[in-house]
Amino acid sequence: MNYYSINNQLSFFVFFKFTISMSTIYTNSIKSYIPNSKTMESLSRQIALAILAHANPSEGFQIYLKGDLGTGKTTFVRSFLQEYGVQGKIKSPSYSLLESYTISNLEIHHFDFYRFSKPDEWINAGFRDLLNENSIILLEWPEKADGYLPNPDLSIHLEYFNSGRNATLIPKTMRGKKWLQAIALRIC
Repeated sequence: MNYYSINNQLSFFVFFKFTISMSTIYTNSIKSYIPNSKTMESLSRQIALAILAHANPSEGFQIYLKGDLGTGKTTFVRSFLQEYGVQGKIKSPSYSLLESYTISNLEIHHFDFYRFSKPDEWINAGFRDLLNENSIILLEWPEKADGYLPNPDLSIHLEYFNSGRNATLIPKTMRGKKWLQAIALRIC
């Protein structure tokens, strides 16, 4: 059961299969307690479904995932990609830095910048050309290229909390703000 509060005034309950967690929905972000990987997968699928329902299918977008090692960034991306229709094994790009997929005519790029030691390394790796308006970008460790990347539509911050994680969804564009409203409606 998930407990949600909008602007700390309105409360209601939502049921996620196999999980119990608490969430707070603000006008400019959503914060949710994630007790286990099943809840992370469920949240990721709900976010993907909300975006699918409100995004132009031929347009790309960018989601950045921040958080310490082991907070669930790759778990989130795997479930998101599965909901988008990626089939088969979805590998972590921790060593390769990039895994790419094609769904219909849409390119999806999953980046992991953890191994970068300088912010401009992503440019030297040739990734700038992949950040275009026709591609979906799911990027782990964007802070490793801080100052060089465009704003994402949605930033997801994962942090350890108690025995689980907190996930905070922060829109960075008008499109991201529309998604946040759709995500709030979907999970509530």
